Amino acid sequence: MLAGWVEARGFSTTRLRYGYDREEVDAFLTEIRDSFLGLRQPSLTPEEIRGKCFSTTRLRPGYDEKEVDDFLDEAELRLSALVLPSGARPGKNNAGPGKNLDDWRVCIAFSDLPRQLESRRQALIPALRIRLSGQVAVSSNKTQIFLYAPSAGSADEAAQVAREVLARHGVGAPVRTERWSPREQGWRDAADEPSFDPVAERQAVHEYRQQQEREASATTRFPAWQVRVDLPSHRDVAALAGHLAAQGWRVRRHRRYLIVGADCEDDAKGLALALSGDGHADADTAFRIGRISFSYMHAYIHFPTCS
Repeated sequence: MLAGWVEARGFSTTRLRYGYDREEVDAFLTEIRDSFLGLRQPSLTPEEIRGKCFSTTRLRPGYDEKEVDDFLDEAELRLSALVLPSGARPGKNNAGPGKNLDDWRVCIAFSDLPRQLESRRQALIPALRIRLSGQVAVSSNKTQIFLYAPSAGSADEAAQVAREVLARHGVGAPVRTERWSPREQGWRDAADEPSFDPVAERQAVHEYRQQQEREASATTRFPAWQVRVDLPSHRDVAALAGHLAAQGWRVRRHRRYLIVGADCEDDAKGLALALSGDGHADADTAFRIGRISFSYMHAYIHFPTCS
């Protein structure tokens, strides 16, 4: 159960190093849990989880930033696979309890049935549940029945069962297999993409997210990600800060480390990789990459760059 997965999640405690504020993280975990249970109205959206920021703490105990970020990435993916009884995805306009379902579904679509046939349609739902033995989740609205499956193969099997159950009950209705597209945030007819490549889809989704982060950074004028560069000496900090500022990076300089703002995750990782290989980093240089926090956003207002 997804709510139990959230409640069971624990994070390492940080002391005398940067970590996320524990109260803020715990409060947001409660919102995620309540969204999975259908108790939060409106439900959180994957975009809200992706854009969530926390205050950081150093002297007080906090939660390990990487562990929290990794958890939020997983929660975002799981929330993207959450489908409400109507067949909609969770969002600001959705309400009601949700189900933990997957990225494939079979849609049985009905036109307006005569009253005498409506009872047959109603009988289809328990019949489908019995035939599918709980391996495929079933939901419906007034004109459609949805069968949610964990894979394309399971969806094909569910579609075959649906056709058999429809024939046995004397009800004619089109049956089609659909796939959820995270990039387009909608269901697509699987017949339109017979050569579906999950690797290519994940890459497309990743690129879409990077573009969203870049656009958000440009709109808010705040970097979405940060790279912390720990250096051996203050002289090294000053030298690297000047080098990066000349290239247009947003830099905050501290005595023994730099905080460099990046518009998206790929830019942050690319910067760390470039610094590792261009002679500006040595064995004593350490990199930490993470989402930007509210405290650093505030700092960027006053110190947008370093020259």
